[in-house]
Amino acid sequence: MEKILLTRLSDEIATLLKHEDTCDIVIVAGTGMDQMQFKGHSLILCARSEYFAEAIKQRLNVKEEGLQLYRDSFIDLSNIPSNSFELIFRYLYSGVIDLSKLTIDTIFTLIDPLHELYLHDLIDYIQEYLITNQHRWIYTEFISTYYILSDIKHIPKFRKFVNELVCTSPELLLRSEDSTIIDEDLLTDLLRRDDINMPAAEIWDRLLEWARANPIISADITLSQEKTLANTLKDFLPLVRFFQMSKNEFLEKVLPLDSIIPRELFRELVSYYLIDIRSDDLILPATCYTERIEDDSSTVVSTESIIDSELIDWQTVAWFACCIQQSETTQKLDDLLECPSEIPFIFTLLMRGSEVCATASKFHNLCDYEGPTITIIKIFGTDEIIGGYNPNHWSKDNRNPRTRKSFLFAIGRNNYEHVISRVVNTTYAVHSSHDLGPCFGFSDLRIEDNFMDGHYSYARHDDYEGPIRESTDSFRIKEIEVFRVEQKRKELLTI
Repeated sequence: MEKILLTRLSDEIATLLKHEDTCDIVIVAGTGMDQMQFKGHSLILCARSEYFAEAIKQRLNVKEEGLQLYRDSFIDLSNIPSNSFELIFRYLYSGVIDLSKLTIDTIFTLIDPLHELYLHDLIDYIQEYLITNQHRWIYTEFISTYYILSDIKHIPKFRKFVNELVCTSPELLLRSEDSTIIDEDLLTDLLRRDDINMPAAEIWDRLLEWARANPIISADITLSQEKTLANTLKDFLPLVRFFQMSKNEFLEKVLPLDSIIPRELFRELVSYYLIDIRSDDLILPATCYTERIEDDSSTVVSTESIIDSELIDWQTVAWFACCIQQSETTQKLDDLLECPSEIPFIFTLLMRGSEVCATASKFHNLCDYEGPTITIIKIFGTDEIIGGYNPNHWSKDNRNPRTRKSFLFAIGRNNYEHVISRVVNTTYAVHSSHDLGPCFGFSDLRIEDNFMDGHYSYARHDDYEGPIRESTDSFRIKEIEVFRVEQKRKELLTI
């Protein structure tokens, strides 16, 4: 039986690089301090590259006795950077190149040399890799990639992919970690688009980040800098959909920067949100309270007004509030337990698994782009209650936003303390994907599709401080609740 051992063949041919005494060709790559010489075997190079086959053929003299000798054993490739050619040279011998260990910039520097050397199969492979592994760059270097494409040819499939992404999901440009390098023309085009799938408050945040990237504007704006910030943003402010923000978002994100907004626009915004506030004052409180608590300020509070949950009580919500504020001290928790009206967050139910078809699609339909959320899960068979807090929003577009504020938890039973596990590897703090539920870390808490139908989800310690379960076995979800977490506004808007 014929047995093909390509891996062994590749390894053995690659060992020829160590035997310079059998080399008959010298390739010079790079210039100046970057210049390097690579000694190779004409037979291998001719078989692996049409370019080298032709270059070596032109250097041969055919003797009458049939021996072939080289007029010139040097091949000049000084126009190719030596570090790029080194990767290509090893690939020619081994047939192996590990793109996962290369930066995106390094990968792009290979394209032109590969085209010059007629290695189009490797170019096709790189394009497929970049498309298939888009999570490597799409949320961190999308803008850089977008601009680099204007200078790089020979990758039409990848260029088409990026252009289609920009057309169908323009918000990816603004959400990229390098969004502050967007030029003004591209930013204007993005803000003008009606199909950008991104909340107005998030667009405003990104626009402020972009403006603050101006070297004369620090993150902490002073009075002297407000004029510069206003001037930087003046052409973009008419393009921001302020009226699509919630009242809380306006009070928190826009009102403190009133000095940079044109007075006429600001008066319209105040009028709009003031009317909304007055209408709220006329709404009677709900009558479906299930429990009433009188705190030390004589304020009557209902448990249902704190959280509408079938899995946790209001005391656990107080603990969540401490964790979110990163102040989980005994004194802080005691203060909130004594005065529950001081819990600084509003918890709004977005999804309860038993009331809907608990799938990844339903989760994203109900919970995407809702801002910070907390997910609470009850495990079938053990009744363990675990979950996680995501300070960013969920989406279905395979993103891994970095954050230091996410955490996982396990709710204690039988007088045991609750467990909190904060993120350590911020690169994989949370993960959003169209075919998954809420996921934290690489495997710290992974909720598979069809949450409550099978034993597919699991919690295995990886990117957080510690495990939230003793068992690493997969589990079935008995119930899942997802809540939007909003900061309470401390005072009404007045004029």
